[in-house]
Amino acid sequence: MRMRLVDRYLLGAFVRIFALTALTAPLLFVLADLTERLDANLALGRSAGDMLRGYASQFPMYLTWSLPIAALVATLFTLQPLMRHGEIHAMLASGIRVQRLFVPLLLCGAVAALVDVVLLEAAPRIWRDASLAPGERRGGRAERDAFAYLTDAGEILSVQRLEVGARTRMYGIALRSATPTASRPIQYVVAREARYIEGRGWELRDGNLWSLLGNGEQVSVSFTRLVHPSLTERPMDLLDAPALALDEMTFGELGRLAERMERSGAPTGVPRTKQWERIAIPLTILAIILFAAPLSTVVGRGEGQLGVALALVCTIFYLALLRTTEGLGAAGILPAGIAASFPAILFGGGGVLLLRRART
Repeated sequence: MRMRLVDRYLLGAFVRIFALTALTAPLLFVLADLTERLDANLALGRSAGDMLRGYASQFPMYLTWSLPIAALVATLFTLQPLMRHGEIHAMLASGIRVQRLFVPLLLCGAVAALVDVVLLEAAPRIWRDASLAPGERRGGRAERDAFAYLTDAGEILSVQRLEVGARTRMYGIALRSATPTASRPIQYVVAREARYIEGRGWELRDGNLWSLLGNGEQVSVSFTRLVHPSLTERPMDLLDAPALALDEMTFGELGRLAERMERSGAPTGVPRTKQWERIAIPLTILAIILFAAPLSTVVGRGEGQLGVALALVCTIFYLALLRTTEGLGAAGILPAGIAASFPAILFGGGGVLLLRRART
């Protein structure tokens, strides 16, 4: 499709407003969080530099939340002046269909959605690697006593005590394969302790390994140190509660958390809904553009303020609907995928209806 002069004009106006809004809107989130947590930060003795570094690490996450807002503002303030000054009527008189005017905005929205997908995967890593209080997480200590865990390999892990911190260890370990297979016998491992080595995994120490072969023969091996290949869980995976906030987890980490919770019989609505939101939020950008663009033109000339007000009200309703469906998905009332994407589908469908009724 050949880019026309009007396309370049719309693209330039949209990109300028979108970029300015996207870069400034996160400051509202920073200000709100700073106001809420200022007393707590001062009580913990955090300096202004520590807080600044913390909010700098959270900026990419705030940016992902701001892109739908930027899409709304950019769409409105690109099309409303054209409508108010009669420029859209001149474009229509030259033979351009009104739906054709929205194509550059939707293309920009598609690019912004792809950027949002990348940010939603990278932002949690940046946030947790440079947390507001690094000492709390990296120098902190978590413990869990006397628990059993079904591993990703389908084995039953029993641990008397787990200590996660600067020196991560397990004590009183028993590991048993859940069911035998044709290529793998039943194995039972007992070890006095295990130490976690980054990049290598769990190193079991001072224990025994029993293998029950298919012909009924039993083989026993004593070991001083053993890295069991199927024990791939990280220390944080074995704690009784997620060590990271859900917003600090990537798409894959949320999926693995949901699978572990499902194996243990716990409800998985919360992590599954959060996981699907990583797809639904970028789609929100396109849904808002698709809705706000025709809404900016269906009101009559000289009624630009009404169009802006309607779009803002609908966007507030969208955010409220998103929170409502998120709660329904977390409670298991709605499937996680439907709960996360329903607002985007609803507003996108409304945008399609408005687009079909837009002036031609």
